[in-house]
Amino acid sequence: MFSNQEVRSSYILAIGLFYFVDFGNPLTVSVEGGRYSLSKEVVEGTNPLLTCQYESDNSSGNKRIEWSYISKLQPKNRTLIVWKKVLNAFVDKFALSEHQASLRILNISRTLAGKYICGVSAPNEVPSSGTGFYNISVVVPPAKPICKYRTLVVPRRSRTGFTCFSNDGIPTPKYAWYRDSVRLPLNRSTNPLTANMSYVYSEVTGTILFSRFTKYDEGKYSCVAFNRVGEKNCSSFYVRSGHDRGQMSHILVAMVSLLYLIINVT
Repeated sequence: MFSNQEVRSSYILAIGLFYFVDFGNPLTVSVEGGRYSLSKEVVEGTNPLLTCQYESDNSSGNKRIEWSYISKLQPKNRTLIVWKKVLNAFVDKFALSEHQASLRILNISRTLAGKYICGVSAPNEVPSSGTGFYNISVVVPPAKPICKYRTLVVPRRSRTGFTCFSNDGIPTPKYAWYRDSVRLPLNRSTNPLTANMSYVYSEVTGTILFSRFTKYDEGKYSCVAFNRVGEKNCSSFYVRSGHDRGQMSHILVAMVSLLYLIINVT
């Protein structure tokens, strides 16, 4: 049996050994830029690389690599992608890089946005595991917008309008209108070239309205849908002003009268 004094001395010695013995560097895991976690924005259709690195003194020990994924569409479900290697169900979507534990996403789509977790395990080390995280957002350039108009010959001093719409894009696209290849300002009074025009338009809806179409509004029009990823434009179209409605009614009356005379003379 050990005396209380011997037990106390052994305990103090153990504490001293814990503080002074060099156990080496523990296993650490980091993602891009040496961070523990990172939010990253990628463009749909690209092949982003999710870097995952680990460090430890035991470079020869076996390391087990895991990658899992939590979808933004199903945040309560966690899917295992890699267990030492890419699982068969995901070989067409993911590939392990030669750079340690890094993962490449193949032809990423918006459905693959979410949280990606890199895990490295080393059973013979303390601590025996580490993780790194990516929050992946997928952005999409606008699709080619479609422009619509009522007529290409607008009665002078009448109301008319054009619409522009892109059915895809993340973030949601905004719109800009151009006349003769020059972008129209939202506030037309700020530019001498547009001060006499009669339009108003919204970059959110893509609709441009003319309260009183005149020769100052004539020209070749096009619309651009844009977001921070890219931009696309619709096919351009030329719009001109015609006779106003009063003149057209007078012309119609004159034509009817002339036709009446011709019929009666013959």
